[in-house]
Amino acid sequence: MPPNTEESRRARRREAAQGAVSFVLVQLLCAGALLWVRARLPGPGWLDTLLLVLALADLVTIPFVWVVWKQRLKEIEGGESDAAGQY
Repeated sequence: MPPNTEESRRARRREAAQGAVSFVLVQLLCAGALLWVRARLPGPGWLDTLLLVLALADLVTIPFVWVVWKQRLKEIEGGESDAAGQY
């Protein structure tokens, strides 16, 4: 199958969406785990702060995933992947 067919583009769009969604789910899972540990672990104040900062750092990355995903969809529609695949 030629790399620039509509079927191939549809598959790449689906893979891009699956990658973005799976990344968001993993980030949410990690942030949730950090917050759960923070709530259950009686520790020094610095540890609570560290766990909170790490959880927030996980959550901060989520909006950027959607920006990158939209960029990837434009690349797929524009054929940049097809052109790069010829080299």
